[in-house]
Amino acid sequence: MKKIFILYTLIIGFSSLASAQCYPDRHNTTWFDAWISCDMAQNPNQARGTSHWIMYDLGRDYVISKMHFWNLNIPGRIQDGVRQMSIDVSDNGNDWTEVGIYEADSATASSIYEGVEIPDFGPTSGQYLLITILDTWGGNCAGFSEMRIEVEPKIISSTPQLEDMDCQPKKDGIRITWEQQSKDEEVFIEKSVDGMKWQNINHFIPNSASQGSYYWEDRETTQGYYRLKRKQSGAFAYSKVHYCTKSSLVASVWPNPVKGKCQLRIGSTSHAKIEYRVSNVYGQTIHSASIPAAGPLTYIDLNLLSLAQGTYIIDVQQDGETTSTRFVKL
Repeated sequence: MKKIFILYTLIIGFSSLASAQCYPDRHNTTWFDAWISCDMAQNPNQARGTSHWIMYDLGRDYVISKMHFWNLNIPGRIQDGVRQMSIDVSDNGNDWTEVGIYEADSATASSIYEGVEIPDFGPTSGQYLLITILDTWGGNCAGFSEMRIEVEPKIISSTPQLEDMDCQPKKDGIRITWEQQSKDEEVFIEKSVDGMKWQNINHFIPNSASQGSYYWEDRETTQGYYRLKRKQSGAFAYSKVHYCTKSSLVASVWPNPVKGKCQLRIGSTSHAKIEYRVSNVYGQTIHSASIPAAGPLTYIDLNLLSLAQGTYIIDVQQDGETTSTRFVKL
């Protein structure tokens, strides 16, 4: 049985919800709310061999800071619960880094079982999270009821090289310019719509015997995040992340729709202070603030737990420019 589950038993926790229950994190005792493996298979991490495992694809790189774990809580099956497990992370699903080996207490087969916080877990980062069951509480199968992690988006940027890139809006698109650093350097132009998940959009192998200036125009869009990935002697280095748009100010909300916390993401060509206002569809102001710009990319954390369900509008102003974006509160 192939055991690749994508966001199935996983809850990605961006916030802790208040609750009036006596046991707010309790887990039920039903078998269909758990993951159980009775057939070992080759592990995605070759070093783990044939084993009971489950791998999560988070869709992009995240910084993972905490883990709460509910062992197998099914009456008559708690012996199949995890006694010891390894946790690995990976950016690509092939190369793995061990986060640690962790012990887990047996569940209680009770409807008020609240699980445990995994001690000394993280922070770590990756797109793929792999749990391998190393030992159980005596059962022939292996499984657990639920796992919750706290994550935040990982913005990938590196120390820039001496010669950086630049991007400017032109009539036909976005022009990317850079300096060649050596005659054997390969340059990959990468683009992102959110500053986190990147796509290679062009590849250059300069044929000049000397260093020089180069440019390329992205005519597929009017805005985006750009960076260079430079390859020299088999090693990669990244430029700064640049945001470029034909508009001087853009804004978006992520995730959208929103359940609790989210980020207001602002792309800007100005360094002036940013003013924003959250309002309902009737124009009533819910929240407003003024903050300094953080450069071309400004991220503002918003806690929207108290908002009623519905559609809301965020107006953003900076240096005489105004833009608006909508989001849905679930």
